[in-house]
Amino acid sequence: MQKAQNQISNAKNTANILKQYLADELKKWDVIPEYASYLLEFVFGSQIHEQMDGFIQFAKDDKTIDEMDIKITLAHDVGGALRDDKLMIPRVSGYAKYSNLKK
Repeated sequence: MQKAQNQISNAKNTANILKQYLADELKKWDVIPEYASYLLEFVFGSQIHEQMDGFIQFAKDDKTIDEMDIKITLAHDVGGALRDDKLMIPRVSGYAKYSNLKK
């Protein structure tokens, strides 16, 4: 039960990240951030939430990654999810180790 609640909380965190960085782009695509969050999970697996959170944490600490880089990375991954591209490797892959989310 706790794992399921953590997963819901992690998906909400991803939706909040998408709202913060891609709000205008998502409006243009007529995509609700919560839908995009769950779609990311469906296409790339539940670890996408930790990877996305980890990327944001890493980017905040790394002064060479600016907000436009973050937006481009997130838009790439959301675009792959919207196309149901299960063969695409998300750009946030490998960043889960920097996440503070509960698994």
